[in-house]
Amino acid sequence: MLRIADRRPAQSVPLDPVALHGEDRGRQEVADSDVRVQIDAPLDANLSIIAGQLRKRVRDLVVVVLDRPRHESIIDTLRSVGCRVRLISDGDVAAAIAPSLPESGVDAMSA
Repeated sequence: MLRIADRRPAQSVPLDPVALHGEDRGRQEVADSDVRVQIDAPLDANLSIIAGQLRKRVRDLVVVVLDRPRHESIIDTLRSVGCRVRLISDGDVAAAIAPSLPESGVDAMSA
């Protein structure tokens, strides 16, 4: 799942910003405002959407990823498009929250 930064004032943040996968739904979607990041879309396409929403260039995005062998292809893709990658060995819950904290320096988290 890819989580993206939502830096609107707390009172305007929806209670349920993540539409979870249901039995009748063919894919997961993570919503930020009116833009939807689609889990089954290519990672580089979703990064472009995130960058546009944050008014940044893709190469200026900071994405946190758990340092696991299963995430090698995600890490390679992030690096190939120029994103800054922060690898973490644990603490994925804190990393998932970080994009919503303005001073964290994290724009997205991939798990």
